[in-house]
Amino acid sequence: MNSTLSSIEAENAAYRVCIIVDHPDRDLHGTILVARNLLDHGVDVYLTPMYLKWEILLLTPHVVVLNYIRNANIDFVKACLKSGIRVVLSDTEGTGIKQLMVNAKDVLKYADRWCLWGYSQYRLFLENFPEAGNMLVVTGAPRLDFLAKKWRGAITPIPRRSQPMVLINTNFPIYQPRFQSRDVERAALIKTGEISGDEADRLIAEVATAHAAMIDAVGRAAAKFPNLDFVIRPHPFENIEPYQRALASRPNVQILNSGNVHEYLKACDVLLHFHCTTSLEAAMMDKPTILLGTVPSKLFPMGTVPMIEDDSLVVKNLDQLFGLLEMLSTEGRIQVGRDGIRRRSEIFHELFRSNDGDNSRLVADAVADVVKTMSAKLTVRQGPVEDVKRLALATWGITSRWRWISISKLAIFAMLGGARVYALKRLLKPGSQSSQKLFTADQIAAIWLRIDEIDGGRYKGVVEIEPATHATTLPVRLESIRIRTMTTKSG
Repeated sequence: MNSTLSSIEAENAAYRVCIIVDHPDRDLHGTILVARNLLDHGVDVYLTPMYLKWEILLLTPHVVVLNYIRNANIDFVKACLKSGIRVVLSDTEGTGIKQLMVNAKDVLKYADRWCLWGYSQYRLFLENFPEAGNMLVVTGAPRLDFLAKKWRGAITPIPRRSQPMVLINTNFPIYQPRFQSRDVERAALIKTGEISGDEADRLIAEVATAHAAMIDAVGRAAAKFPNLDFVIRPHPFENIEPYQRALASRPNVQILNSGNVHEYLKACDVLLHFHCTTSLEAAMMDKPTILLGTVPSKLFPMGTVPMIEDDSLVVKNLDQLFGLLEMLSTEGRIQVGRDGIRRRSEIFHELFRSNDGDNSRLVADAVADVVKTMSAKLTVRQGPVEDVKRLALATWGITSRWRWISISKLAIFAMLGGARVYALKRLLKPGSQSSQKLFTADQIAAIWLRIDEIDGGRYKGVVEIEPATHATTLPVRLESIRIRTMTTKSG
């Protein structure tokens, strides 16, 4: 093997796209569906864990698809552009209008395309940034495709008991963080520029009140309705111990925090939440939703998230909650009226474009539009020395204190491979947030097969899914996973 030229990349005429995967439980299904559609455009795809995004400069793709563009990754974005890698944004948290507006100028400055979730976003950004022009594309969010009937069969529901199931989706990581301290969470929130220190303190206090109210409501409901099964699914970054201490002794309460939330939504009969956008995803899967409106709030008063409230059955006291659960207990379901169904259709259009299962295809089309303006055949000299030189040039002029740390990391990745580096990290820090966000070729292959069954087996037996490798003196394995058809395989 040539020690200074990548045998996989340098002489391969196929286009190459890297997609950053933020949280595998949440995002992997949708990302794989985007990859399938990119294969239709003749593109080789690499899925890269977010915490290993600097591997992308080793893979030298034509385009990188980012999950966000904010202060936290702006140095990386600049390094990609200086390396000749074009940028497309497909935000994984696209309903947060305030946060998107804060970062909009950076997105417009650095990205070729911005894939928006819905038409309300499109109108807002076009009104505020008319110069954006054709870079704004309404695609919807890829992960939401699996809520549509077209792809719903690829989701395997969690095992459930025989009695009706109430899913409680909590979202309180700022008050009960899983991976870091509350002070670190607070500082990170303030750093986004969306909220002041005083507002952050008030928010944490209000979330603490809501957290306690949710635990109390679930405990009382579980005692009153022993024939209902209550499944609490905390946010992936939320500490589950408070729920375990308060509720684990109840025989009809389960506390689970693994897997894709869609697996839970598919299994449940109703969702109970507190101002959570997952309620809209439940609606897309034709599930009734209940908003716990018993908690007084100044930062989240009733009316500030009208689309969530319009779709949910809002209960202002526990008697109202118990009335709905009585209906579920005796009739086996909670009926949503025609007006609610009509509102859902309007909400889907405004926030999510549609519920037709075509979001991933539209994102892939937007990426392909950018890719095919570029030359397919790239020759990039690679190896530890060449890689470090390239990163140094790419990051020249960046003043971040993390610059030299990033260069050092890339040198280590180039010599050892990201897989070896993170195998060691998992041994030293098995519970770290970054180790929770890795995924394997086998995981991708299992999801791929389920999708392929629904998609008519178009890619059965002709797709290669394997860890990416990088040519140095000896080939080393990265944590990125490569997906390509046999027809684009070279060497």
